[in-house]
Formats: sequence, structure tokens, C-alpha cells
Amino acid sequence: MSLPKISTRGEILDVDMKQGATLSVEHTLTNPAGTGRFDLTGCQLRGQVRKTALSSTVVASFNTSINSPATAGVYQFWLTDEQTAAIPCGEKPTEDASQYVYDIEIEEPNGDVRCVLEGRIFVIAGITR
Repeated sequence: MSLPKISTRGEILDVDMKQGATLSVEHTLTNPAGTGRFDLTGCQLRGQVRKTALSSTVVASFNTSINSPATAGVYQFWLTDEQTAAIPCGEKPTEDASQYVYDIEIEEPNGDVRCVLEGRIFVIAGITR
């Protein structure tokens, strides 16, 4: 018999990203019980891209916003074309130089922090510059 799993990791979503193109993601968050949308009223969002989870260097910080109404649980995060152009990469997304990790966290008004999304980013070299 398998026991239920408890996790603070958040949803896993990998991203293929073209260097020099705008990356924009809209995501809907449900409450932990899965019975409805997570109320984002008063919450703060943040997210970063790093080479590895243990790397001290931040490659990029996401821009974030909470859609109105906040009670609907919808938020956005994005990187501008200038931000993605500045991310070093190899010629192919399978190369180590093209692979990164990211996460998105929400800080609730009471100070609790939840990781709501995480994954790998595969940067594909831009051709048009």
C-alpha cells in the first residue's frame, strides 16, 4: 500500500526558451486541498533562474504580477527579450551550457512561503540578432 505524498515542491513545468524572445507564462494556482482557487490577495511573487539550485549566481529574475481579481488565483511571470538575450547558452538545448533551473515562490501575507512552480529551462540559441 502506498502512502499519500506530501510535498512543498510545487508543480513541475519545464520550459523551452528561445534566446532573445520574450517568455510569458500565465498560471492558475489551486488551494492545497484542491477544492478551489488559491486566494492571492496580499501575496508577493518572486522567481529566479540559476545554473543549478545550489549556484549563488542569479542568471535572471522573473517579473511577476497577480491578475485581478486576486481571489481567482491567476498570476503571471515573464522575462523580457533583453533578459533572455543575456542568458548564455550553447548552440543546442541539450548542451550543458543551455540548461538552467528555476522556481516561482509566493509569500503569503502571514509570511509563509510556498514554492508553487519549478522546473528546468532549456535555452535555445537565437539566430536573428
